Amino acid sequence: MSIGFKSSERFTTSADSSVDSTFRLAIVGCGPRGMYCLERLTHAIEQQKLNGPVQIDIYEPAAYPGAGMVYDPRQPEHLRMNFTSRQIDTRHPDQRNHPVSSHNVISMSFLEWAKRNRPQWSEPDGYAPRAIVGEYLHDCFQQVLKRLRPLATVNLYPAKVVDIEYADDRWILSTADDDATYDEVVLAVGHEGWRSAESYRIGDVIADIPCVFPTETRLSTDAVPADSVVAIRGFGLTWIDAALSLTEGRGGKFTEVDGRWSYQRSGLEPKAIVPFSRSGRPMLPKSADIHQQQLAPIWNRYTKQLRILASTAKLTRTSEDENEKPNFRSDAWPIIINAATDALHKLRPEVERFNVRQWFRDWSRWRVVDKEVIAQLRHSYDVATDRKPVDEAWALGLAWRQLYPALVELVSQGGLAAESVDGFQRIATEMERIAFGPPAENIGRILAIYDAGLIDLRFLADGTPNRDADGRKTLQCGHRVIEVDRIIDATIPGPHQNEQGGILDRLASDAFVHHNNTGLCVNDSGRLVQRNSKALPGIAVFGRVTEGSVLGNDTLSRTLHTHLDRWTESLVRSRSRTAA
Repeated sequence: MSIGFKSSERFTTSADSSVDSTFRLAIVGCGPRGMYCLERLTHAIEQQKLNGPVQIDIYEPAAYPGAGMVYDPRQPEHLRMNFTSRQIDTRHPDQRNHPVSSHNVISMSFLEWAKRNRPQWSEPDGYAPRAIVGEYLHDCFQQVLKRLRPLATVNLYPAKVVDIEYADDRWILSTADDDATYDEVVLAVGHEGWRSAESYRIGDVIADIPCVFPTETRLSTDAVPADSVVAIRGFGLTWIDAALSLTEGRGGKFTEVDGRWSYQRSGLEPKAIVPFSRSGRPMLPKSADIHQQQLAPIWNRYTKQLRILASTAKLTRTSEDENEKPNFRSDAWPIIINAATDALHKLRPEVERFNVRQWFRDWSRWRVVDKEVIAQLRHSYDVATDRKPVDEAWALGLAWRQLYPALVELVSQGGLAAESVDGFQRIATEMERIAFGPPAENIGRILAIYDAGLIDLRFLADGTPNRDADGRKTLQCGHRVIEVDRIIDATIPGPHQNEQGGILDRLASDAFVHHNNTGLCVNDSGRLVQRNSKALPGIAVFGRVTEGSVLGNDTLSRTLHTHLDRWTESLVRSRSRTAA
């Protein structure tokens, strides 16, 4: 179902706005996180915790609010989620025990919704297309909007906010056409739309295609002709999306027999898909957690240990003595290693107990060779699909995922000693590849494309693009050189890589700080923190851009963080004081 935007209606501050009692709030960006903000506001107003006239203006240029660009329902179905359908639930945790027919702001989980609307995607352990999840998210947004409209004035604007200014205790937002003034602003802009990670240039070479998405246009046969040689920067989840879009997305067919995948060409594929990246280390596939009941006591034991450490971190966050704060490598990392070791030893008692730690050291120092990468992916795929016994990589990835909520509590809001933050980030980068990779079936597809002769991994770890005097583009690795027709950037901007000249860039450069050079700094209510460590009134920032002070923001989860709840509570307290 589509939303009818009010493209011309605007609110502009009137001369007598100082005596107007209406509380005006703007939500800038209404993908999943912006929708969660809207849901919390609706709940607060329904519970009569947020009294008085309220006006909420929503700025979302994407066609489907709630879904945003990442989960656009129009994208092709070969672009899948990388976590299971049973994990997708936009309801607030407090509302999940109520029946579907109850008057919750959002009435059902993705699985319940899929059974009614898309039954072919209702397998709990399946990986649904992002487009289908986008339909669900947009439907949830409409449910929230339907509940909110009788309670407040709500305006939706399909416009991008291009400037932000703080003056006279109010926030002024500007679009290309108009300005508006607000008492409270929420920024939930996600990736700030589809854009390149940065101006990608090595020597005289610039990426021909600076961003993979939307794949329907960026990777079409017009943009990337059939039988061309394509160099792709990056070897993560976005690279997998690109490879599938250049093959399955062009009519190629996959066949799966007893867990083994094969690929039948359509004739529209590139001649060669040639990835290159900094490390060359691959994303390892996720496996179904069939040992959950057997391993639950282990996860519970080590989660408690991490949460005890997190309690210590909470007490020392305001301390000027960094020595009082936990050190990740010496205090937290051994807990994760021990959890993985115990889990592996539980299932395979014959494995030496030091193997997990040694495996990670070897992995982190691995100088990638193309045949070794394929061997690692084949082995990991067999482990993930239960064709081979579990191993160190499997145990470490599962331990990281199981202990991650406690890790979020420990690390967020500056819980670690400053000297250990860089070490944490290096480990977390590797664990992203080990723990948060694609579903096993996508690795099966990638292996099939490789076996069909379409993927060339010889330039993976040290490939460098060049342009010769005649303008020809090449990719070089040592003595190997290959001429390429297109260079595609399949990397996503980091949390600190704000859109140049955008509102986040403006905030970061004007008055605010980055936390450890990875993102905007916010407190535990999502409120932006100034250089003097005080929260700035009237503005909150949620999502990926705060990754430096809030761990694990790039998620649909509503249970991993409590910042939205605390923001709502702070808003209610603020309005109560104003009313008094």
